[in-house]
Amino acid sequence: MSTNITAKGRTLAFLKKFDDSIEPVLMVLFYTALALIISIEVARRYFMGEQTQWGSVVSIYCFIWLSWLGCSYHVKHRTHLRFGEVRKKFPPHIKTACYILDDVIWLLLAWIVIKASLHLIETQNRLGNVIEGTQSIPLSVATAAVPIGWLLVSFRAVQDIFHLVIEARSGQAPERKLVVID
Repeated sequence: MSTNITAKGRTLAFLKKFDDSIEPVLMVLFYTALALIISIEVARRYFMGEQTQWGSVVSIYCFIWLSWLGCSYHVKHRTHLRFGEVRKKFPPHIKTACYILDDVIWLLLAWIVIKASLHLIETQNRLGNVIEGTQSIPLSVATAAVPIGWLLVSFRAVQDIFHLVIEARSGQAPERKLVVID
């Protein structure tokens, strides 16, 4: 029985660590890829007078992935753009309602964007579009950043609603979450 509880505890600890680090890890990977591609392409252009056709295009798609992951990260930590100064004067229950309204708006916007972007991806796949300068990387891989990013935003918004309800039931005032990266 003790072994079962320990395994469950390890699994929960792993899931919490995964939840805490998925966006930062992916953002670092995409930022590193972006920086490497740009650096190599600048060096190739400067020293050899040539550049690949795909380098600038792939770096743009890395930036798009980075942007949507960053959006999700900031929704999770309530550090996205909002009217925070005005809300500081509100009583806790009104603050909670405003935060929940934020999350509901994120969810509605996500539904619209995901629906539209999935239609675009379907069209790209049907037409066999590939990333410019490559012969085999489907354009839909790059475009998938939009629905995947918005799915993460949706997940973070739902997660935030649960946290807000728990905070409200315990009498805590909702505040911006502190961002701590280990």
